[in-house]
Amino acid sequence: MKLLNFTEGKNAKRKLNEDIIQLVSCPANGNVCSQNLVEINRLLSTAQQSRFSKEYGRSIYKMQKALAIADGIQTERCANCAVLFRNTILSSMDNVKEELEEMSKGLFSTRYRESFKQVSTLVQELKQV
Repeated sequence: MKLLNFTEGKNAKRKLNEDIIQLVSCPANGNVCSQNLVEINRLLSTAQQSRFSKEYGRSIYKMQKALAIADGIQTERCANCAVLFRNTILSSMDNVKEELEEMSKGLFSTRYRESFKQVSTLVQELKQV
């Protein structure tokens, strides 16, 4: 399993169809999670593009959907991969939260305040799980 750095800073951009997480080695040869991984990568890519275009609500929504897919991986052999997927998504959410926190303090603070509250609450809840 190879993890590309989706959690890079706000100025990092990548191609729309570039995989966030790539399967390099897998005890199950990717037979169990390959479809899930395709969908997670698609959602994370869309979330990242939404983040770059300042559509934070949509970005958060896509990351929530990706997290639900990662949480749905129940096969014991895939537990490590599911944890990696989850941690990657949570780290990305943390970055969005930090970015929104900065933006909610400036001149246009009211514009991003609701998104900041939403992602802050969500990240806090998910970290307690």
